[in-house]
Amino acid sequence: MLSSDDLIFFSVVATSDSLADASRKLNVTPPAISQRLRALEERVGVRLIDRTSHGLNLTDEGELVAAEGAAIV
Repeated sequence: MLSSDDLIFFSVVATSDSLADASRKLNVTPPAISQRLRALEERVGVRLIDRTSHGLNLTDEGELVAAEGAAIV
């Protein structure tokens, strides 16, 4: 189960250009973002974001979590 903090965190990451951009928005280090995102993905059992050299791309599951999370938050 995801908490409201998880949904807010994922919303920021999903709307950021990169993990570094998300880390600036959340005022934490990039490794902290990576670690929390990895833990979140492990908890839900699916990959939510594809990380590429060109930035971040939401997976289909990530799109669903972002949309439903925005409606909840």
